[in-house]
Amino acid sequence: MSIPLPAARIVALALAVGLVCASVVAQARQRKHPKIVTPPPATAATSEEDAAQASTDTAKKSFVAGSEHYAAGRYAEAAAEFQKAYDLTRSPEILYNIGRCHEELKDEKQAISDYETYLSLAPAAPDVADVKQRIEGCKEREKQQEIAQEQARKDAEEKAAEDKARQEVEARKKAEAAAWAKAVRLGGELGVGVPLTGDATSMNLPVEIFLHYPVLDWLYVTGVLDYTSYFNDEKPLDPLYNIGLAVGATGLFPLNLLLAAKATVGLGVAEVICSHEKVTWIPIRAGGGLEIRVTDSFRVVVDALVAVGPVFNPTSKAKNKLTNPGVQTDLQLKAGVEYVFN
Repeated sequence: MSIPLPAARIVALALAVGLVCASVVAQARQRKHPKIVTPPPATAATSEEDAAQASTDTAKKSFVAGSEHYAAGRYAEAAAEFQKAYDLTRSPEILYNIGRCHEELKDEKQAISDYETYLSLAPAAPDVADVKQRIEGCKEREKQQEIAQEQARKDAEEKAAEDKARQEVEARKKAEAAAWAKAVRLGGELGVGVPLTGDATSMNLPVEIFLHYPVLDWLYVTGVLDYTSYFNDEKPLDPLYNIGLAVGATGLFPLNLLLAAKATVGLGVAEVICSHEKVTWIPIRAGGGLEIRVTDSFRVVVDALVAVGPVFNPTSKAKNKLTNPGVQTDLQLKAGVEYVFN
């Protein structure tokens, strides 16, 4: 909130501007040139009087304009106009107005300079006590500004340090994630499966050894060695199992430093063996799961897999003919561990 300039001061300043400028005109009229024998032409005196009058008019206009700007809260413009008036009149009282403008602009240092210059030029001014009090107020606010600026500097440094630390952590996480994604993995899983279609009528227990080899970011060539034991309710004493191989691709997508999602697709071939016959199963394998980081080298893996494909009987007389024409489908849930070659 601005404090209006006192009316008495405005009147006094206006009078001061007028008196100073009138003095300039009088001096121009009375000036003598003792070293010049011939009197100066009348046009010279008239020229000086005109210049003095123009200076008077300009100073008054600047003073009035400064007062209007100040009343409207345009303190920067007011200070500029008051400065023009001061430059023309050299009236100390105008420095008070300039100081008030700078005080409103929170430029405490400049306001102190204006007030101190005013007191040095007008030590007997009637408002010396008030101006000194304003100087003390400016100094206190300047001190508070310095404290605030110092605190802002410290806050900025702390924020910069925090940002740098966060960026370093993010860079390290990215590097670790990249290393995690591109590492060779060897692991094994145990699980339980349920045949959905085909000759097997009850659950099976798969045991799997797998190798993931990175070829691109997050993409692996996958090799699988699988052994599955089936429990046939219809023939409990007739063992049924298969030994299979599969190749495919696995995508690994880190969610954070501890967890990654994975998706696998591939093609397998398995020999399904029981006591009385052997058949060939060629399934398409597709699934997904999670990889959980335990240490830098070990992970826990959890997968769900669907394997579906035709079953052939190469031992029959009609080779490559489907046994019980249809498709064998298994749903498996598996969990295990893997070693990461960092």
